[in-house]
Amino acid sequence: MSAEVSVRVGSIVGFYIPAAKVEQLEHRAFDWCRKLGLTPAEMATHISHRRYLATMAFSEHDTKELTLRFSPSADDVVAVGTGGDEELHELVTDLHAACEGHRGRTSGRLVSYRGGESLRDLMSVESLVSCTAIERVDAFGLQVEPGDSVLLKGYARPIMVEGETVLHVTPRANGGFVTYEIANPHQCCDGHH
Repeated sequence: MSAEVSVRVGSIVGFYIPAAKVEQLEHRAFDWCRKLGLTPAEMATHISHRRYLATMAFSEHDTKELTLRFSPSADDVVAVGTGGDEELHELVTDLHAACEGHRGRTSGRLVSYRGGESLRDLMSVESLVSCTAIERVDAFGLQVEPGDSVLLKGYARPIMVEGETVLHVTPRANGGFVTYEIANPHQCCDGHH
């Protein structure tokens, strides 16, 4: 399927835009919003059936604007796109699940969120939790204190899990933590990792 498909559930909009990598989806999603003149409060990516999906939380005003532009045919779920009926049905089901995961904060990787634009190179856990949508910093079972530093380099991709927005980190050799996902990771071992 090469068509762009969109689903709306309340103020959460989910969409599929063909992309080979999640980074491409992020860029195309931001372009999609710019073309429609919309500014989501949050944007998250999801993977379903080997497809990259994105969800966005909009303010009520933006949702109404988006609804008008897509001319919805149903109150709850709106699908726009082309493709075989079975494939489109599967995609709409996946998008609906992604929207519900975003709404319930049970799935998705946030790429745009409150405070994300003001991340610095190094921030304390306390600052991250108080100044952004990040609710918890998790070091995979290690103790994390409010005063611990997190090396961000202006980049953090928290995930939504069990009703919370969580940033995963790993220990740094010289103390503190670093985000588990880093911006622009390099390929090593001839691209095998």
